[in-house]
Amino acid sequence: MVVRHRLLGKTAAKQQFLLSDKDLKGVAFLTKKSTTYQRDGVVHLYLSSQLEPLALAKHGSWAELEEEKERR
Repeated sequence: MVVRHRLLGKTAAKQQFLLSDKDLKGVAFLTKKSTTYQRDGVVHLYLSSQLEPLALAKHGSWAELEEEKERR
C-alpha cells in the first residue's frame, strides 16, 4: 500500500479543505523560508493526511465539502 503525503501551504490548505485558522490551530506544521516573499519570513506547510480527517469532521463527507466549495 502506497501512502502519499502532500505538503500544502496554509492558504492552499484552507482553500482545498475549507478550513479556518481556528481549525488549523492544533495541527502540526513544518516551516520553510518563503522564496516568493522573503520579507515575510516563513511559510507554514501542512500534511494533507492530517487535514483530510479535519475536513471530514467539519463538513461531514466529501460530497458535502464539494457542495460547500460550489456554493462559495
